[in-house]
Amino acid sequence: MKWFYDLKIRSKILLGFSLVILITAILIGVSINKIHEMDTADNELYSNMTVPLSYLQAISVSFQMIRVDTRDIIIASTKEQFDAKIKEIEERRKEILKNSEQFQKTVLSDEMRSAFDHFYGTRKEYIRLVDQVIALAEENKDQEATALLNKPSCT
Repeated sequence: MKWFYDLKIRSKILLGFSLVILITAILIGVSINKIHEMDTADNELYSNMTVPLSYLQAISVSFQMIRVDTRDIIIASTKEQFDAKIKEIEERRKEILKNSEQFQKTVLSDEMRSAFDHFYGTRKEYIRLVDQVIALAEENKDQEATALLNKPSCT
């Protein structure tokens, strides 16, 4: 340590500032690296977590509109109203399918995969029940169609 005491003040100050500059450079390098990691994580969060929420929201809205249209089919008083609601249901089914496919591309975890598979299976069952309600309404069996529509598996 005697060598340090023997240094001139100018050399000690330069050594001190050099040490501060070295520590600052290391901190800047680490900080820039962490900022890039955060940017990557943020992009992944947005792409794989936030964007899929819009698909789920669209699926939910379309599902609710199918429920409304199915009810409206039962109470439709004219063939034109009936056919218009059938067309709306078909369009909403296409929307659900399109948004489901988009959502499926973003599924990362096994838990989400199993939940999506469960949704897909119950969706097929629901489509079958809606088709039964439509068939009953077409035959003017409105009470039976309403009873089927009000079943817990159809709501």
